Amino acid sequence: MENDVEPIRFVGGLTVDGNVGGRTGWRGHGRLTVDREGIDFALDSGFRWLGNRYIKRDDLAVVYPVQARRLSLTSLIAAIVPQLPDTAVRFVTHPVGAFNDRDTCLFASYRNEQGKLIDLLEELGYPVDRRPRT
Repeated sequence: MENDVEPIRFVGGLTVDGNVGGRTGWRGHGRLTVDREGIDFALDSGFRWLGNRYIKRDDLAVVYPVQARRLSLTSLIAAIVPQLPDTAVRFVTHPVGAFNDRDTCLFASYRNEQGKLIDLLEELGYPVDRRPRT
C-alpha cells in the first residue's frame, strides 16, 4: 500500500471494555476506521459521543481472530440471524499501571469481513496473531 492510505471503514458490532484510565465499556452497532496511525472504534448514529475510542497502533499489544464457542449465545444468535457472524476480531492494548490494566475491543463485521480486516492490519504493520481463539 502507499504511504497516503485513506482510512478504511468496517461496519459491525462493537464491544469495548476500557480498563485503562478509568474508562467505562460500551457495546452496540458501530464502525471501525483503520489507518496507519491507529484505529477508531465508534458507535454509529447519534451515540458517537457516548462510545468512541481511538487506539494508536503502538498502543496495541496484539490483534487476533476470535471464534465463538460451539454452544455459546453468540453462536446461537449468529445461526438464527444470518446477518450476524459468529467470528470477530479482538484488539488488546499493552498492560498499563500497577494492575496491568488493558483495554480490549471486539469487532464483528456484519459483512463477514474479518479476514479482510486481519489482512489489512497485517499489511499496515499492526501486531497480528492469525491463530483463532475462543
